[in-house]
Amino acid sequence: MNVDKGCSTPCATSIDLMANRVYAYAQGKEFMVNLQVASLLPMVPSGEDFGLSRRFFRELGFKELRTYDGFVLLANGGAQFILQDLNDEIFAQRLMISIMVLDLDGWWGMLSSKGLDKQFPGILMQPPKEYRWGREASIIDIAGVCWRVAEVAHEEFPLQEEMLRRSQRSWQW
Repeated sequence: MNVDKGCSTPCATSIDLMANRVYAYAQGKEFMVNLQVASLLPMVPSGEDFGLSRRFFRELGFKELRTYDGFVLLANGGAQFILQDLNDEIFAQRLMISIMVLDLDGWWGMLSSKGLDKQFPGILMQPPKEYRWGREASIIDIAGVCWRVAEVAHEEFPLQEEMLRRSQRSWQW
């Protein structure tokens, strides 16, 4: 059993976690678990046609990293989500996901030149528009999920170059 006296990194197993708590208690120290989130993978419904939805997200620049029965892990830069073979209109219409890009106008120009609304009937695309919180574009996908797309503001994320460098490394399972 690995007892990390400092436990500065998350413990590998629940047995290790319990051992670290017992050790910290015996030493009269408080044991803290690192609550930092490493990743967020929302599960997004595909709508009626899972294959068509997969093709749609590939056209948006997402790569399929892993597929398994009714699920596919998709990634683009540092963003990832799991597309699920699920047709639930009510859930899809209530789901909204935000994407941050480094160049909204460039991203929109590239996307609109693809003619996705002709390739994928039923999707809706709204070009960048000014709101009181900033500029956003939006897409309603095949299932009815609303994807809000905004530009990363330099003052919000001063290390854009570092973000871009990190985003080019995909998490692998």
